[in-house]
Amino acid sequence: MASEETQQQPPQEGSSSTDHDQPPLWAYVTKIEKLGATGGAWKFSCNVCKEVKKGSYSRVRAHLLGIPA
Repeated sequence: MASEETQQQPPQEGSSSTDHDQPPLWAYVTKIEKLGATGGAWKFSCNVCKEVKKGSYSRVRAHLLGIPA
């Protein structure tokens, strides 16, 4: 009688089972309020400096990396 072996797929590099669809810099801010019915604009609070700003992911990125707006 042949034994059955289960073949497991190796985990793919760079993927995670949680928050894989969320850009990584959102982890450094707290989303307060969604602005508008469409688009990606949010009112957010920076978890590092506690400053409250409005904007999309690119605004979060600029704030955290110190890129002037």
